[in-house]
Amino acid sequence: MSSPPTTDSGTPPPSKSPSSSPKKSPSTSPSPVVSPSPSTVDSPSPSTVDSPPSPVESPPPSPVESPPPSPVESPPPSPVESPPPSPVESPPPSPLESPPPSPVESPPPSPVESPPPSPVESPPPPTSQSPPPPTTASGASQYILPGSATYTGDGTAYSAAIASDGGIAFACSYRYLNSYFTQYFAAMNSAQWNSGAACGQCVVARCVDPACVTQNFDVLVQIVDECPECAEGALDFSYPAYQAVTGVPPNRLTVSWEYADCSSFISGGIQYNPKEGSNGFWQAFYLDNYSYTLASVSWGGVTLTRSQFQFFQRSGPMPTGPFQLTITSTTGQTITATVNDFNTPQDLGVNFS
Repeated sequence: MSSPPTTDSGTPPPSKSPSSSPKKSPSTSPSPVVSPSPSTVDSPSPSTVDSPPSPVESPPPSPVESPPPSPVESPPPSPVESPPPSPVESPPPSPLESPPPSPVESPPPSPVESPPPSPVESPPPPTSQSPPPPTTASGASQYILPGSATYTGDGTAYSAAIASDGGIAFACSYRYLNSYFTQYFAAMNSAQWNSGAACGQCVVARCVDPACVTQNFDVLVQIVDECPECAEGALDFSYPAYQAVTGVPPNRLTVSWEYADCSSFISGGIQYNPKEGSNGFWQAFYLDNYSYTLASVSWGGVTLTRSQFQFFQRSGPMPTGPFQLTITSTTGQTITATVNDFNTPQDLGVNFS
């Protein structure tokens, strides 16, 4: 038996006569709402009118069916696909790409920065020279000054022969030595050095030691240096001079000597050389190659101060042209010499006779 129809609220509608509502008459075609099909009596299923389609029948697209792009399907650019610049692609600058500065880019110092030695240090030789004397003065006793005492002391050696301007390195600071005295020279002991007054003095020496191969052979030498450690009477020779005096290599053997006149071994005029460092308020200069040792030098009537290193000095304005020097030797001779330009080395053209 079929159950009476219900409203949406579940209560039976008020009863009406069958004739009064043909729409509800069983003889008419029942609507799905009033008379459901027999299959739905026991287990009626919601009609499409009463219940809209359920999510089960029309589910929305699931993530499985329409997944968002996965990292696998759309991965971000990998280091393999877009690698950073490798050292191979952008290597550091190689020595070939950045070579060190070449000599062209870094030239050596110019002559202005490293000038060659000036004429002051290497003056020209005298304008006139005689042939050099014998390397050893045979019979040198003839050059001994009359009345000279004989001195005895150690004979040693300290220097090879030098160039004509090599005396700059010694205490007498000679800018020029002639060919004989570049080989045959000696240093005087401090006691007889006399604050440089011995510079240019000559002596005749010989060996008196039994160990000497050469005995009592007179050799003329010029004093160009000081031997501070030598005792009074001692001489420190050049190697050529020591060999000539003793006949043996450098040693310490007893020698004797006297002061001598070596004027005949000097040729040319006295050499003038300005001293470096001279200026508008102070001037100094050297004199070399004099035939007799110097007693004094004056400029404008004023005697100049003499250094033990053999430069003569004064305070005053720098001369702007030629000036005259009055030079006196230890023998009492006086000569006048004209210097053309203070800063230019020159042969004065005069010497003691």
